[in-house]
Amino acid sequence: MVRKESKTITTELRNIVLELSKDEKRSLGESEILSNTERVIKNIVDCANYMTLQEISFELYTRTGVNLTISSISKKLKKLGITRKRVSIIPVERNSLDKLNKRSIYAAEISRYSVENLVFLDETGFNAHTTRSYGYSEKNTKAYKNVPANRGQNISCMCGLKGPQ
Repeated sequence: MVRKESKTITTELRNIVLELSKDEKRSLGESEILSNTERVIKNIVDCANYMTLQEISFELYTRTGVNLTISSISKKLKKLGITRKRVSIIPVERNSLDKLNKRSIYAAEISRYSVENLVFLDETGFNAHTTRSYGYSEKNTKAYKNVPANRGQNISCMCGLKGPQ
């Protein structure tokens, strides 16, 4: 019989347990194992995807008392498959039932005219009241932010094209 010191046995047992937990993680898949902190970060981004890393860090601290560095937040977002991208802004009023009905009526009315009687206008503009252009969302999905439709006065430039004669 071989005698081993208790420290050696304890170390060997610890290594066996660690190896088992690694195998368990591999079998479950890393993406399925989220810490509580990662779940909170995902929730923060789902609720307000336009936040900066610093704001996410502050919100995480407010909710959980966990203080993570900007670098750690960035790594956790990467692990969650969440990337920074340009936010697509959708005015709240755009898809209201009233607006959808008006669009339908307009499309039905305009379809009665021939192309020769139409003038096509294009507009470009600038608004001094700006909002953040980038936000976070999962890979292959757009980042959205709802904003009020009236955001101040626009400066516009318009051009027109007449249909074929």
